[in-house]
Amino acid sequence: MKKLFLVIACLIGTSASYAAEKSIDLDSLKLGEDWPLTFNKAKVSCINKRFIFVYNTETDDRYPVNGSAKDAVQSGKMEGYDIDAVWADDPNYKGVKKSISPILDAGNNLCEQ
Repeated sequence: MKKLFLVIACLIGTSASYAAEKSIDLDSLKLGEDWPLTFNKAKVSCINKRFIFVYNTETDDRYPVNGSAKDAVQSGKMEGYDIDAVWADDPNYKGVKKSISPILDAGNNLCEQ
């Protein structure tokens, strides 16, 4: 009976820590001038229909894109780096970043699935 209880407890713990993640690959060739990142290939993911991240596929570094993901990283609940480090400047406007909308939209589409 103790072994059965232990097995059930382990299964519950494993399923509770499992995060549902959907992802899609994007690159600068698809978006052209609208590409908002300083690296050329990325994976955009939605975790638990709430947290949107973008990954640099060459380094596997992860960056929060939406507010929920940024809050989770800042609170230490999830891991990630500051997206400002890889968010490209808009060449047309000094001190302004390119629109992150293509990345955010891809993530939102994943979260809605």
